[in-house]
Amino acid sequence: MKLFVEIKSREELNTINSYGYVISVSSVSSSPFNITLDDALDILNNSNGKNIYLKLNLLYHDKDYPIVLDYVKKMYPMLTGIIFQDLGLVTLFEQNNIKLDLIYDPGTFNTVYEDTLFFKDTSISTISLSREISLSEIDAFLKNKKEMCYLYHAYGHMLMFYSLRKHFTNFRLHEESFPIIKDDYNVYLKEETRNEFYPAYEDKHGFFIYRDEVINIYKYIDHFDNIDYLMLDRPYISDSEYKDTISLYNGLIDYTEYKKKYPDQTDGYFFKVMGVKPR
Repeated sequence: MKLFVEIKSREELNTINSYGYVISVSSVSSSPFNITLDDALDILNNSNGKNIYLKLNLLYHDKDYPIVLDYVKKMYPMLTGIIFQDLGLVTLFEQNNIKLDLIYDPGTFNTVYEDTLFFKDTSISTISLSREISLSEIDAFLKNKKEMCYLYHAYGHMLMFYSLRKHFTNFRLHEESFPIIKDDYNVYLKEETRNEFYPAYEDKHGFFIYRDEVINIYKYIDHFDNIDYLMLDRPYISDSEYKDTISLYNGLIDYTEYKKKYPDQTDGYFFKVMGVKPR
């Protein structure tokens, strides 16, 4: 299996060891660490053959497609691939003869193996598996694995909610005392019926809420021998923890010592759905 990591500078490209390096670019992506197009081009121009993937993690309107296409054309052909969730991009790239490694990453979709059959005759090379299925359900994908490659989100805060609506801004229309917190990535929400605080932010693209827990599947890494790619998500993770986690997955840090340093991580949904025990 090969690692995908998220970077935010050329320096990280040269100091982090990974198969794929994922960048999020303002105007076409949404992330707490978006970079500018100039920074992206700087990374690409100094990639020295490394695999750089652009994250297009939004749902776009018709008016957005020319902007996305313009950005991709500026980075093409230095880009290796695109990680995306809007299927309209597949047609957009095909019509403009842009040939890149396409990874379809819709979050909680792709829950059963039959989902794979829909994509195997398209230009999509890889699909992500849902982050909310059990190990037994993941096994069903891996047992039947044929043409399609699979990506799994192995680590990080899972995106729980995404809306094009600007919820903080809309709430302030009815409650003037509510602070202006657009583009503020230090905001956490708490519901009356839950004890946890959930990372949330609003930017020009919409509104996002992440789960409160950090998921890490490393304890069951042997279970994923037949997976093609593992993604280590970065939003709301400190730089030091993120780089320690990359070292863990690269075999440079002992897992027992790592868990002592970061004891509160969870296994996600592996045993919450079917109650299946790992092999």
